[in-house]
Amino acid sequence: MHHRRTPLVLAALLALAACKDQKRVAEEKQRALEDAKAAQKAAEDAKERGGGPKTQAPRLDPFWDDAAYVRLTPDGPCPAGMWALFPGDAPGDGDEKKANAAQRPALAQKLREATFVLHLKAPATVTLKEYDAPKGVFPLDAVGTVDCLDSIGRIAIAWNPAKAITPGNSAAKAGAEITQAMWQADPTHYTLPVKSVSEAKDFSTKHRFDLDARLVFKLGKTDVHKKLIKTTKVTSGEVTMGGGLEDWGAGRLVMAEVQGVRISTDHEKTSLVENRGR
Repeated sequence: MHHRRTPLVLAALLALAACKDQKRVAEEKQRALEDAKAAQKAAEDAKERGGGPKTQAPRLDPFWDDAAYVRLTPDGPCPAGMWALFPGDAPGDGDEKKANAAQRPALAQKLREATFVLHLKAPATVTLKEYDAPKGVFPLDAVGTVDCLDSIGRIAIAWNPAKAITPGNSAAKAGAEITQAMWQADPTHYTLPVKSVSEAKDFSTKHRFDLDARLVFKLGKTDVHKKLIKTTKVTSGEVTMGGGLEDWGAGRLVMAEVQGVRISTDHEKTSLVENRGR
């Protein structure tokens, strides 16, 4: 007798299979990020060897652009060995896993001692709000958290109080049985004095999309959010999936201890806000 698989059962099977395959997908994303980074570096090296025109980088105070800093990009690769800050198994298999586990204390100490710099750019992570004429200021918002990606998955880095939330329907796949939780932190608010409405209009026209922010920070406390959910057991023919507990929590979080924030325009040449100590 042949077993007929209804569309609903097939959809459930596909969703459950995807959950089981999260680690492989994360590893593939990490390799893709590393390949893209290597390709970009090779292209930049080739451009320099070819003597083509170069964009003149601003000369910033070493506090903001020390060569020893570890550089981070939102949704880019995590710093090497960041997994060592969290409990759980080391990545890898067999001898590689043992070697990584043995390096955990040294990797964690190196990351704790390092200073990091994060570059945020408008409009995705730095936002110029509507001009407040009565107060004569432009409100500026910078995001309060970003993610990086390693071979295990995502790590959230937050400098404002963060909480694990379950996204609404707009952020979840339509018809999904379970929604992955995520870390969320409120943005940081700044103000930029501007004397008149005409000056504000001119500033908005010129600079709404060329705002940059640099955050200099050290790594602080860590947290791991777990949310164990029993998935629906689905049987189709001789295949049975689900029915067990799976972790759909927000995962790993590390708090950033901010040393300074600089917000600028004109490709970072013109400083608007400089706060050292926060």
